[in-house]
Amino acid sequence: MQNNQCGRSMIEMLGVLAIVGVLSVGGLSGYNQAMNQYRINKTLTQITEISSRLSVIGDQTSSYEGLSNVSAIKMGVAPNELISGNDLINIYGGNVTIQNSNLTATDTDMAYVIQYTNLPQSACMTLATQDWQKGRNSNMIGIGVGSGADKLSDISSSLFLNCEGKITNGEVVACPNGCKDSTGGVVACTGSTATKPLIPLDPSSAVQGCSCSGNACVFVMKLF
Repeated sequence: MQNNQCGRSMIEMLGVLAIVGVLSVGGLSGYNQAMNQYRINKTLTQITEISSRLSVIGDQTSSYEGLSNVSAIKMGVAPNELISGNDLINIYGGNVTIQNSNLTATDTDMAYVIQYTNLPQSACMTLATQDWQKGRNSNMIGIGVGSGADKLSDISSSLFLNCEGKITNGEVVACPNGCKDSTGGVVACTGSTATKPLIPLDPSSAVQGCSCSGNACVFVMKLF
């Protein structure tokens, strides 16, 4: 009596499952890469939008006194996708802060900062090595990156016009014309080594500033 079997053998089924598994892993990896690039591009777009909108306001006033997240939301400066009540939350779940700052050590409220926290290293590296001056942001004072939200105040207070001042706690700041003190001399902008980081940061300086684990990197941009 002839026995006609339908279906697949166990070996064939295991082979099919193995192929499906490989395709799934490859697809998941591709998806993760695509999502990572999407988040980075979204962050770049948001920062550009904020700085562009504030530059219009800056043309009409000589001071950014009172600028905060709340006022930025009311003035329509902050992109809608960032807004969570009176807070601004970035796509990585960290805080976004828009606030007034000092242009120089003595000229108060004549500049502003845009700060992002909870960034992964890949996003930090992209922001640090981005050519922010290309075709826009001619009023830029500088950028800074570091590991940990506690670095924000150090970075921001060290980003003055012409990059006066210095920081030596592992953060890295960069300015359009390099980092100089008030007399024009070069100061230590990357640790204890006297260098002149420019925008965009060179890869080695970016790696130093973005040496965070997990989502612990911070990014600061200062403009006037």
